[in-house]
Amino acid sequence: MIISVWDLLKWGAALTLLIIFYLKVIKPFMQTMIELPTEDLPTEDLSQLRFDDDDAEQKEDLDKARRDKLRRQLAMGEDAYLEDQVRLDLLREKLQKITSDEPESSSKLLEQLTRGREEER
Repeated sequence: MIISVWDLLKWGAALTLLIIFYLKVIKPFMQTMIELPTEDLPTEDLSQLRFDDDDAEQKEDLDKARRDKLRRQLAMGEDAYLEDQVRLDLLREKLQKITSDEPESSSKLLEQLTRGREEER
């Protein structure tokens, strides 16, 4: 593995440019981002800030009400799913009854439906 002088000069120049870029651009930017602006900070008195137990209780009540509402909605969602299943089962039974009672008319209907789809394509 032979490294030429030209390759060493290229790597040295690249390293020098990176160091200069870091010192001139990145380091000043980091310093300005880390500095805390003292004139922009609010000068509120911390003794005026207080924690009310009533607020905490109200928040707990609100959270409990939200949880209860969510549980009710989930329960309703399951009921709605069951209702949809029942409706689909009833519809399937009706279709089976119609096809068993009137096979000729149901076959004509299916034939017309498939023709309509073939014509759409």
